[in-house]
Amino acid sequence: MNRKFLPFLRKRGTKVTYEVTGTGRFEVTYAVGDPLKGEEKLVKVGVTPWKQDVVMSGIGPMPMLTIVTSNPEHPDGWLQCTISINGELAVEGAVSSRSASATFTALPGATG
Repeated sequence: MNRKFLPFLRKRGTKVTYEVTGTGRFEVTYAVGDPLKGEEKLVKVGVTPWKQDVVMSGIGPMPMLTIVTSNPEHPDGWLQCTISINGELAVEGAVSSRSASATFTALPGATG
């Protein structure tokens, strides 16, 4: 088995941190386990800065964050999204618009 897939196989689990910074309001859905099995949570009205830690284990989890902006009062609003695995940045990206959506996924081994 590829060593890059091993972090999520640990019995004690792997710490995943989701963060959103910037301006404006948003809705976010984030994985707490295997998103293909519906192991996700929804935050309807998020405000920045927003941060959530989860612990994942097993072979099915995939750190994933989907964000939908809702900024009619901030046409130039922006949101910076990051996913860290065990304290190491795995993926980052930004969303900028009155109304936009994006999905960010950290593949196994994303932190090296």
